[in-house]
Amino acid sequence: MKKSEIYIQYADQEVQIQDVLDKIKEQWTKDMGNEEDDLEELKVYIKPEDNAAYYVINGDVTGSFGL
Repeated sequence: MKKSEIYIQYADQEVQIQDVLDKIKEQWTKDMGNEEDDLEELKVYIKPEDNAAYYVINGDVTGSFGL
């Protein structure tokens, strides 16, 4: 497979997973001042009922943002 895209659709909304990952990487590098290579492990939780994405980076850095 050369390319794949994953979307979550809910309540007349659509979120592309790559956009969520890009936002997390942006927060990690620009907002938190880290190097992208220092992001070793990422867990993402999409909660449509909260209209939010939550994440855990490297087991101890947490954050969230609205979708």
